[in-house]
Amino acid sequence: MFDTSSTIILTLIGGIVMVKKTLSLSLIALFLFQAVHFNLCTSYAWSFPWENNKASENLVNACEKKNKYNELADLTCAVSKLKKDLRTKGTQEMLKVGKNGEYNLYMWDYLHLDKFLTTMVDFLETAKSGHIQTGAAINLTNEVSGLLNIDTERGKEVLANYLNDNVYYKFTKEEISELIDQILNKAKGDKSAINTVGAIGSVVGGLACTGFAKWLTLATAGVLGVGALGAVGIGGACYSAMSWWKSSTKSEQLKKHDIEIQNYSSALKQLLEDTQEGKWKYADSVLAQLNFDPEYYNTQVLMVDSRIKYTEEAKKEFNQIFKTIETKLRQMIGENKNLDRRIDL
Repeated sequence: MFDTSSTIILTLIGGIVMVKKTLSLSLIALFLFQAVHFNLCTSYAWSFPWENNKASENLVNACEKKNKYNELADLTCAVSKLKKDLRTKGTQEMLKVGKNGEYNLYMWDYLHLDKFLTTMVDFLETAKSGHIQTGAAINLTNEVSGLLNIDTERGKEVLANYLNDNVYYKFTKEEISELIDQILNKAKGDKSAINTVGAIGSVVGGLACTGFAKWLTLATAGVLGVGALGAVGIGGACYSAMSWWKSSTKSEQLKKHDIEIQNYSSALKQLLEDTQEGKWKYADSVLAQLNFDPEYYNTQVLMVDSRIKYTEEAKKEFNQIFKTIETKLRQMIGENKNLDRRIDL
C-alpha cells in the first residue's frame, strides 16, 4: 500500500516537474520568437523567411517608381539620390518629383553658395549706405538666376519680391524706384526686357497693395507691359489687376506664376536666415524643397549632411566666408530692428 502510494506521488511530482520544464522551454521559445519577429519586422516589415525577399524588393521598387513626368515619385528617394550625386558635382536639381510632380528639389555644396551669399550681403550693405549701383543690381540678379536655374527675367521678379520683404534692410518706395530705374535704363530698347522691368517696377506700386493683390499687379504688369501700368496709375493697376484676376480665363496661369515667385523668394529668405543663425556649422550642404501644389504650396530649406569630402583648403575657405556673412547679417538685422524702419504693407 505504501509502495503504491509513493509511486503515485513520485509520478505526480515528476509530471509536475516535466510540465514546468515544458512551460519554461515554451516561454523561452516564445521570447526568442518575438525577438526574432521584432527584428525581422523592423528590417523587412514581416517575420516569415519567404516574405523577406518580397519586402526588400518592395523597398527597392519604391525608389524606382516614376510619376507622370517620368521622375521619381518618392520624395525621400529623390533627396537620397541628390545627396549622393552632390558628392561628385556641387550643384544638383530634380524637377517635378513627388507623387504628382509637385516638387522641385535643389541642392548645393558650400562652395557653390559662397558667391551668391557674398553678392547678396554686399548689395544689402551698399543699399544701407544709400548708394545702389546698377552693376551690383545686375550681378545680384544673375546670381539669383544662376542659383535657382531660372531665366534672368524671372530672376528679377524673384529678387524684387525678396528685397521688398527682407528682414535685413527695409527698402523705401524711393529706393526701390531707384533700383528699378537703373535696371530699366540698362534694358532700354529691348521691348521684352522693358515688359519684364514693368513687372518688377510694379513692386513700387505693390507697396500700396496688400498680399496677393500686390504680386498680382506685378504679374499683370509683366503681361500688359510697363506702358499700361503708367497709363492707369498705381492704384488703378492694383484694382484692375484684382478685377482682371477674377474675370480672366488666365487666372490659373497667373496664380501659378505667383506661387513660383513666392516659393523662389522664400528659398532665398530661408537660406540667408539659416546662414545668419549659424546652422551651416552643423552640415555640409543645403537642400531646398519647393512645393508648387496650388493648394499646399510651400518652400523648405534645410542645411543637411551629404557626407561631402572637402579638402582642408576648401573647408578653410568657406568657413571664413560663411563666418563673415553670418556676422554681417546678424549686425544688419540688429541695426534694422533698432531703426524700426518697417514699411506698412
